[in-house]
Amino acid sequence: MKKTDTLPATLSALIQEYSIAEGIQMAEQQVRENPAKALCRHSLFQLLCVAGDWSRALHQLQLCARMEANYTQEARLYRELVRCEMFRHTVFQGEQRPGFLLPQPVWVESLLAALACHDDTGEVDKHRNTALEAITD
Repeated sequence: MKKTDTLPATLSALIQEYSIAEGIQMAEQQVRENPAKALCRHSLFQLLCVAGDWSRALHQLQLCARMEANYTQEARLYRELVRCEMFRHTVFQGEQRPGFLLPQPVWVESLLAALACHDDTGEVDKHRNTALEAITD
């Protein structure tokens, strides 16, 4: 860490002087020093969200809500948003299929198949090209 071990008051101030990883380390240290202080955990929650560490972020948020009632409403809102991001991640990894409100175009199936191919570049290209051809038809 650079100048001080104190976490800056705002996220924008933090990213001007530190990396997100350094900010997380600083926030974790503050939580270790003040485990009963919900504000420290809330700062850690925010940084974990920026880093995309969704399960840890959700855990810190739930602890905030248990510790202080004024975090309950925020926890309800963000809990669902974090869960959506976790689901979104699994969709883009090809592990789950997204839900659709309306019937999807034919080419969507080929793109979903491409996502599910993971490291098989040849199969990914094949499915992607099929989707692109269907779009232009």
